[in-house]
Amino acid sequence: MNKNIILLFSFIITFLICIGVNTQDISPKFDQKLKEEVFWTNKVHNKEKYDFVIMGDSRSLRGINPSLMNTGLNGFNFSFPSAGLNEFYLKKSLDKLKKGGSLIISMTPFSFTKKAYRNEKIKEYLNLSFLEQQINKNYKLKRAFSGITKEKFNNKPDKHIKEFKLNGYVATKVEKNNPESGVDTYKRNFSNQKYSVEKLKTFIAILDQYRKDYEIYLVRMPVYSKVLDIENTLGKFDEELVKKLVIENSLKWIDSFEQEFETYDGSHLTIEAASQYSIKTKIIK
Repeated sequence: MNKNIILLFSFIITFLICIGVNTQDISPKFDQKLKEEVFWTNKVHNKEKYDFVIMGDSRSLRGINPSLMNTGLNGFNFSFPSAGLNEFYLKKSLDKLKKGGSLIISMTPFSFTKKAYRNEKIKEYLNLSFLEQQINKNYKLKRAFSGITKEKFNNKPDKHIKEFKLNGYVATKVEKNNPESGVDTYKRNFSNQKYSVEKLKTFIAILDQYRKDYEIYLVRMPVYSKVLDIENTLGKFDEELVKKLVIENSLKWIDSFEQEFETYDGSHLTIEAASQYSIKTKIIK
């Protein structure tokens, strides 16, 4: 980029911060949305390399805190809501990983559906322009520009209280935990979306190409018993078959713990349960 353009851009940023950050009165809800945009932009465009990376959907996003994994290593949670486990997402995850590092893959039946394979959240932030990236990466700058971006946010109520961590983890809570609340929704999901064994087999075959360069672990995170039953029946997810495929391809499977972990909606761990699970999930070198 031309040096003069960079200087001009820097001046504009400084000016907008000075006039915008301190004078704008924004609601706590909108403030949360700003922080969320900063979080996702930094997550996708962060160039740092890590000792271990976690990939998966919202279960691992809200359920595994890398800082509590007792590894003594530098880890990053590169999970996304409704993420599909395919080669596109795998390569983006490996871009965050040091050579010889460990990749932990949280799999659910939904992560092998047609809808999940779109990986809309990752692509949304990958497609940001250079200017959008620079604005979104800095919270103060994002606030200064919030008059431009405010129309992007609607007034849909969000029952989740979220804390966005620098390590990619999102600590999430609700006013009252209710594991039953997500059961009906999950039933409808599997009425509309079909889990594909072929997608699973293809993904594991792709992983086989990388196992000499990285330590690869797969895990099925704990959920409410009724949600587990839905996945096994309506979803037709055969965990024993998955484990067999993993072992046959010389990958590593992290077994579920006998302990029950509390969820706030049947599918996602509470903050306390996420902390317990993260501490128990150790990487064996």
